[in-house]
Amino acid sequence: MSTRPTSVIDPVCGMTVDVAAADADGRTLEHDGRTYAFCRSGCLRAFREEPGTYVAQAEAAAAADPPPHDHHAGHALLRDMALAEDSDPREALPHLRQTLVGLSDRRAT
Repeated sequence: MSTRPTSVIDPVCGMTVDVAAADADGRTLEHDGRTYAFCRSGCLRAFREEPGTYVAQAEAAAAADPPPHDHHAGHALLRDMALAEDSDPREALPHLRQTLVGLSDRRAT
């Protein structure tokens, strides 16, 4: 018997998701025999529209060695943008990339 994890990574935005909270709010989805949890309904909607894209990204990220990064900056950017619960997280990606590139540039100098 396998145990359910308490937290997982949202396959759309990469944020850590409390599985019980996501399940209680209806932000989980079964796809190809696997259950995914999402930080917000916008990420759930994006996954429903393009599941193959996000499954592939999640699998590639899980298989890769994580590069050194400041993931808190990305989370803060998403929070500070105050995205509405039903907004599309893909709208934030250009801003997130710009912030992360800026952080990378600062570390290099």
